[in-house]
Amino acid sequence: VYHLGERVEVSLTFSADGNNFGFTSSSTGRASLWEREKFRAVSLDNGAAGIRAPYDPYFDLEEYGWATVGSHLYSTVPLSKTPRKLSFDLNSWLRITSPGRYGVTAESHRVNRFADPELRVALQHVPLKSNQVEITILPADPEWVSGELRNIRETLDSSGGESDRISAVRRLSYLDTPDSTVEMAARFVASDAGSYRDVLFRALLEASPRDVAIAALEAGFLDSRKELFHEIYEVLATLYLVREVQGKPLPSEDQARINAIQERNERYHALLDGLHRRRPEAQQ
Repeated sequence: VYHLGERVEVSLTFSADGNNFGFTSSSTGRASLWEREKFRAVSLDNGAAGIRAPYDPYFDLEEYGWATVGSHLYSTVPLSKTPRKLSFDLNSWLRITSPGRYGVTAESHRVNRFADPELRVALQHVPLKSNQVEITILPADPEWVSGELRNIRETLDSSGGESDRISAVRRLSYLDTPDSTVEMAARFVASDAGSYRDVLFRALLEASPRDVAIAALEAGFLDSRKELFHEIYEVLATLYLVREVQGKPLPSEDQARINAIQERNERYHALLDGLHRRRPEAQQ
């Protein structure tokens, strides 16, 4: 049972009984170059399901890959009877926006059958589908949201480790409220955002209150007392572009899609140039 906006952790367990199966060990984040998992949720109630992707349908990897792609390091290891367990934040793949009961399944593409125990020659890709698990999402609870936001702020303001701060930023993005979006923007423009600024970058691109994100970022951008860094130009230009093309998915036909991507790329650079004219970037 989870609150609306709460981190939902799901786990997948892999094992095999011989037959030269290889398991791809890599990042479990959706930002990795190859997404080896897909998650799906369906409503188990009679009402309409409140489910959305954390990104817009026009937020295409070909356009925005530079902003969203993370690590692509991986290794292949033998899969045996000893289970290998991976944990995921379901919120990174989909956002549940309405209370109710949901059935969640996963599809994984980490397993291949090899010709030899040394896993040198791959013979066959083995797609896997999980069993369904049921989760319950409670209605919005302002008291819980307030407490969660307070806890996240305490973590980010503490002297804790980098992994704790990155986890806190992700929890902040999962709240997906105007207050959490303003908080993300404020920390993004702060000079001490450090190693988790790239996580904030992605979170701001995926925030539902897009106009709130833009307004909060613009306030920091136009504040002459603040020292700017190049990422703020990039995230603002991208948000401007996504707002312009909202509701306009890329064409499915190959050449039309290529042309649309090129047009959006040119428009992105025009928006970026406009921001630099409004406030030139300081030389490092």
